[in-house]
Amino acid sequence: GPSRDWVYSVTIDEENPRIIYAATNSNGLYKSENRGESWERLSTFAPEKVVIDPRARDTLYAASFGTGVYKSVDGGRTWEPRNLGLTVTRLNDITIARDTGRLYIATAGASVWFSDDQAETWQ
Repeated sequence: GPSRDWVYSVTIDEENPRIIYAATNSNGLYKSENRGESWERLSTFAPEKVVIDPRARDTLYAASFGTGVYKSVDGGRTWEPRNLGLTVTRLNDITIARDTGRLYIATAGASVWFSDDQAETWQ
């Protein structure tokens, strides 16, 4: 599990606190469905942070330093890159507005980008 790696961030599902995601620096993303008792590796890319869409709990977004934004619609089982419009993919952070679903990312290039269409395009 993630205990053998440098963990960048931990995300807990507010609707189901048994579900925890741990983003690591070299072994990818892990998910626990039992409050951290056991872990499943979900990805090989190394995200800095993962956020859960509050309006669709199986939809996740991940920010990765070097490869950009990823989206999953199946609870993290599969991922697709979502970088249309981005001019930089070195990302430090990602967050989502609970009321509107607007995504925000922070880049290493000292800029903040946003998406209003579930990470299809970025401005």
